[in-house]
Amino acid sequence: MVEKVKEYLEKAKKEELIRRGLYEKKYYDSQDVTIEMRQKLKYDNENDKFYEPIPYDITDEEFQLLLRIPALNDNQEKESETISTIFYTVGTFIFIIGFIAGIILGAYGSYNEEFSWGVAFGIWVASFIYGIIFIGFGKIIALLNEIKNAIKNR
Repeated sequence: MVEKVKEYLEKAKKEELIRRGLYEKKYYDSQDVTIEMRQKLKYDNENDKFYEPIPYDITDEEFQLLLRIPALNDNQEKESETISTIFYTVGTFIFIIGFIAGIILGAYGSYNEEFSWGVAFGIWVASFIYGIIFIGFGKIIALLNEIKNAIKNR
């Protein structure tokens, strides 16, 4: 096997083991940690120290078995993706229902036979604002989930 490919596969194996929490912690005293080291190390709040995750040494067969099992924290990631999708869907639904309600109430919500643009426009503006709020919350949740995953995978 080509040496660069072998190095890449080893690095990917180590990262996957760390991502799944299968590692030991090599602690460093806070006074010995430089700024460059802080970017590579993780921080343990319980022990108030920086540590380097050292993945367990497992065989390739064990690693293949491990890859067949979904990671325990994948459900949590899917849950926050579902929540952001629900917010986005509700916001889109508010847009559609608000547009239809504006047309219906504009046509039948006035005392005379004319279309009431004021009623329709008011409903459209309100549904636009509420729809944007829901879509915005969904986007914020999705971005926070991405930030959490980026920090966790550091």
